[in-house]
Amino acid sequence: MKTRSVFALLASLAFVPTMASASSTLLIGDSHSVGAFGKTLDSHLRADKTREVRTVASCGSIIRWFYTGAPTPCGFLQIDSAGKVTEALKSPTPLLSGLLAESKPDLIIVELGANYMVGYPDATLILDVDQLLKDIDSTGAKCLWVSPPDSRKYREERKLLVARLEKLVSARCQWFDSLQFTRYPDTGGDGVHYSTSSMIPIAKEWASQVYKVVESL
Repeated sequence: MKTRSVFALLASLAFVPTMASASSTLLIGDSHSVGAFGKTLDSHLRADKTREVRTVASCGSIIRWFYTGAPTPCGFLQIDSAGKVTEALKSPTPLLSGLLAESKPDLIIVELGANYMVGYPDATLILDVDQLLKDIDSTGAKCLWVSPPDSRKYREERKLLVARLEKLVSARCQWFDSLQFTRYPDTGGDGVHYSTSSMIPIAKEWASQVYKVVESL
């Protein structure tokens, strides 16, 4: 009986590291994460059963929306840690403070930045990126920043924006250059979003490439 008790105790202790290895990942993004890219990346992340995942995406959003709760007029997606999906055309953008408190993530994936391209000065971009990175730093979480993908509209302007973002982000957060893995077709779609049947495979492959980086972190 004593021998069996010892084996039972050792077995229970051996199980503890497996439980401790569970991790929590938070993905925040804009319209690309509302669509096929975000849903595919969420699916990849969730396939790892040791990982709790929460995805929150607000169409049209910039970083600041996750501090002010600005509402999206064009699409919202949330997939909670239990896998419950909430989709809406219009919704307030959840506050980052609440997301961090609820998820307690050890990995934060950021897919934001594209919407600074029109209507926002560089000063706004600089302040917003700095604030987000400070808040990520305060959690001790790892950080992966997914840059805006290619687009047919504003292609050259987008390249300049991505270069500015990389300069602001890369020393403080793992940087993923989406321009290396996306090429928007010369015809079809709205010129920005990978939302048609012929473009969704591009978004899915883009998400798969991002997940390969997640696996290496």
